[in-house]
Amino acid sequence: MNRWILYFFIGLGLLFMSCNSTESSCPGESISQLRIGFTRETDSTTNHFIVYHPLLADSIYDSIVAPKYVDVPMDVTSDSMAVFIDFIIAQTDSTSEIKVTDVVAITYKSHSYIENLDCGVLMDFEIEEVYYTHNHLDTFYFRNKDINSEIVNHVEISY
Repeated sequence: MNRWILYFFIGLGLLFMSCNSTESSCPGESISQLRIGFTRETDSTTNHFIVYHPLLADSIYDSIVAPKYVDVPMDVTSDSMAVFIDFIIAQTDSTSEIKVTDVVAITYKSHSYIENLDCGVLMDFEIEEVYYTHNHLDTFYFRNKDINSEIVNHVEISY
């Protein structure tokens, strides 16, 4: 009889420990991010790259090294957003630089869902249309129109 009581308390302890586990079963972030990939095609004169979102106080990317990709937070209160990309370009005389800004505007649909009660409401997005300027950007490719917790390039920009 004492053996059964011991097994009962061991099982109860294991059950209690598994219920109080701090590991999250939530899939990644609760708000998905747009990943913009960058490919250098013909440009060799860009000295500095700055990527920023008008709703954020600081730039998303600011470096002399060309980005491979940039993750941009989605605006859950809107159905569109814009991303500004500044290219600081060396002139042919190599003594002066100019700043060229391109804008990528995106319209999208948002989808909220509940994975489980611990995670709360999660958001996925679907890109509808993309508009962009051609000041320094060359081409634009869709890679994946569904923005979710999967980490892939959603769009690819060549400059």
